[in-house]
Amino acid sequence: MKKTLILACTGLAALLPFGVRAGTLSPRLEALARGDTAFAVSASSRAAIANPFAARLNRAGQVQVYVLPAIPGGPLPDTQEIAALGGSRIRVSNLMDLVQAWVPVAELHALAGLPGVGRVRVPTYAIVHPPVGGHPTLGTRRLTGAFQPVTQALSTGLPIDQTAVEAMQANLLEAVGASGQGIKVGVISDDDSGNAASQQAGYLPSSIFQDPTYPGTTPTPGDPAEGTAMLEEVHAMAPNAQLGFCGPPTAVDFLTCYHDLVTWGASVIVDDLGFPAVDMFTRGVTANGTGSFALAVATITTTNPNVVFFSAAGNDAQDYFQGSYTPSSGSCTTGGTTYGSCMDFGAVLGSGSGITTELPVVFLNPSTSTQSSTFEPVLEWNDPLSTSGSFSDQLVLYLVNSSGTVLAQGTGYITNDGRAQETFATPYTLPVSSNYITGDSLVVACQSCADPITIKLLGNGDGVVFFRTQTSADYTPGSIAAGQKVAPGVLATVATAVDVYSPLATTLESYSALGPFLYGNYAGTGTQADPSITGVDDVETSGAGGFSAGSALSNGGVAFCGTSATGPNVGSLVADLMSADPGQPASFYENILEKTASQTAIGTSPIPSSNPTGYACSSGYTSGYTAYDAGAGLAQGDAALTSFFTFPVTKVTAPPNVSVSSGQSATENAPINVSVTYNASVTPGTNPASSAKCAWVGAAAGSTSGTPETGASATYAFKNAGSYVITANCPDNQGIRNSEPATIDVSAQNIAPPTVSLSNVASSGFNMNLTGTEPMTVTVTSSNPSILPDSGISVSGGCGTSTLSCTVSLSPIETQSGTSAIHVIAVDPYGQSGSASAQLSITVTKSGGGGTMNPLVLLALMGFCLGLYRRSRHGRPHL
Repeated sequence: MKKTLILACTGLAALLPFGVRAGTLSPRLEALARGDTAFAVSASSRAAIANPFAARLNRAGQVQVYVLPAIPGGPLPDTQEIAALGGSRIRVSNLMDLVQAWVPVAELHALAGLPGVGRVRVPTYAIVHPPVGGHPTLGTRRLTGAFQPVTQALSTGLPIDQTAVEAMQANLLEAVGASGQGIKVGVISDDDSGNAASQQAGYLPSSIFQDPTYPGTTPTPGDPAEGTAMLEEVHAMAPNAQLGFCGPPTAVDFLTCYHDLVTWGASVIVDDLGFPAVDMFTRGVTANGTGSFALAVATITTTNPNVVFFSAAGNDAQDYFQGSYTPSSGSCTTGGTTYGSCMDFGAVLGSGSGITTELPVVFLNPSTSTQSSTFEPVLEWNDPLSTSGSFSDQLVLYLVNSSGTVLAQGTGYITNDGRAQETFATPYTLPVSSNYITGDSLVVACQSCADPITIKLLGNGDGVVFFRTQTSADYTPGSIAAGQKVAPGVLATVATAVDVYSPLATTLESYSALGPFLYGNYAGTGTQADPSITGVDDVETSGAGGFSAGSALSNGGVAFCGTSATGPNVGSLVADLMSADPGQPASFYENILEKTASQTAIGTSPIPSSNPTGYACSSGYTSGYTAYDAGAGLAQGDAALTSFFTFPVTKVTAPPNVSVSSGQSATENAPINVSVTYNASVTPGTNPASSAKCAWVGAAAGSTSGTPETGASATYAFKNAGSYVITANCPDNQGIRNSEPATIDVSAQNIAPPTVSLSNVASSGFNMNLTGTEPMTVTVTSSNPSILPDSGISVSGGCGTSTLSCTVSLSPIETQSGTSAIHVIAVDPYGQSGSASAQLSITVTKSGGGGTMNPLVLLALMGFCLGLYRRSRHGRPHL
């Protein structure tokens, strides 16, 4: 049966019967208070995940609510009064201008009647929204039968996330030591109930921080453990980063998760959650979203400027419509009501589309005999609530079949910042079918639209839809969701598939949300360039915990499809960059990643051209966006790091006269079975560096293993003749090393040690001849320094370095006689030595005159002789 979804304008009273009066319940809570449970689900059931607009009940008979103040921005309701009604788990959110609590269903009217209460509504619940198309080789996520958890044991040795690791250059970052060390990465998702199984299989580290308030350890009914898959991606991309997790049910809880992860020390936070009921025209600035979720997120990111935040842009490119309301030429009738005009979709999509007032819809996930699927689109228009509590333009949402029968009707309500939003009063349950359901359409009608308005229509629900067909020509711009994804300080990520047959080819996934984001109201609108950057999806995960985001792979893994897979991959690159250069503000890493993103093929360096969408893209990343925009391009880790980082440079010296630096190689001949010492020095780059941390590896040529050493020098002995390789790479104090080490190719061979021969040995000197490898160090010593001190030995210049024929001059002490042994040692550059010795006999020799006499002694002697002569003349006898 052909069905048509009609969007119409009607009177405010019919549209918003409960939305604008102080102290009221939202339509679904009003129905629940009257005893109608058709609008409520068990908080622990799969229906809660499939229908994020339903009221959630717990086993104690409580329903979770948002309690808004009577005056927006005014005093919040008294939490003690809420507790007195039986309220529990009460959480005040000043950022979102409300109180969240669980209250007894029987006390809903009493709650609405409390002083200071303006409105009580169903909370904004988080969902993990699946892609509606998927990679052609992987099929579509969550088709019939895909909801059952996988129970078999995990395969080991899976290449977790490896296509992204290579395509986004995380492998190159790890090669230089930038692998997330010292950085904490927080993941926000539905649950991580598969962690234990993944850890046992070796895909996650043994320690993961679990948020104490929202640990995420309880499996999400029917859709478990996407958080585990995200953690596996982070660990693959940044293996040395510390991991943390938080699983928030509501938008208020999301803010708590962010705060808790920052308190834990997270420098990078990634999330994959969607909030279908958030304001779709607010972007997180005070003048454009008071009390909105986007503004709340913007506030916390602004107060944490050193935390980088990535959010999946969403998978809604094909189940989203945005456009200015263009009235048809005449009135239209639906459900027995005649309206002033109908929306002319053809005016937005183009006359060549063949569409006028009906927008086709394709349901991809119909109900089965055992499981129902629902469809509940969200409509919002950018017309603010006036001071009189009314809208200038009123819309209502219908689902009708081709005969005009109304299948479901919308119920309007007010968003936190006073905008009109509408969903079905009761989710539409899709018929049971084994195939896609086609032939359906959307129609919009308006009774009185006084202002130029824009509508946004999001086809939410587990009965996933395409608007019109599955071709890219049917896209309308702006399909990026609102909320945290468009808040300042948050980078939204979209998905690129890597062609498994051509690793250099990329294709933007057909379901990836596109930009720009339209914000504002009829008085003035603007566009914001979001999404920000592209990551890789269709990556392999373990499937731990029953996760099934795509088809099962032949090796036992599970493909992870959707933009949910991109945030962890892009965020992990930033963790790697931070580990190289920590302490920079978040904007530094964000700008670097965008500036160096590849806009075409995946490679080791960015190639500026056009986005993967095929549409023209400006060479800049802050301006020149087209209507269909996927951001700056595919994130490239190595290109980002090398654009700002200066690596340390290692220099190695080795005998006989080798000197080589990082990225260079040199050859060396070395002797066998001789310990050879190699020395290193390092020139610092961005970070300080010390040669004491130099890493050495010596290995036989062609060998994959070698002998590692650490320090400013290393000593190796080559036992056999052959070729060897010595490498040295000195990391900086962050552990980052040059991408290329300093390399010496060694030829180990028989190298003779030095020889020394002496000739013409005399006490005045001798000649010396050497053989061996220059340069040699020559040392000559004396065994008897009292006769021949070492200071009396002189070796001719250049001996052992520039000449092998040398002379040695000797200067013994002149007054001493005796013998002394002369020792000569020659040492080559490898430490091999040769020696020779000679015995010298040194004798003191006297001159012919016998020397000289002291003049005083001579005078005395002459006087004595003269006296003897005189005595002999006088007759005295001689002595």
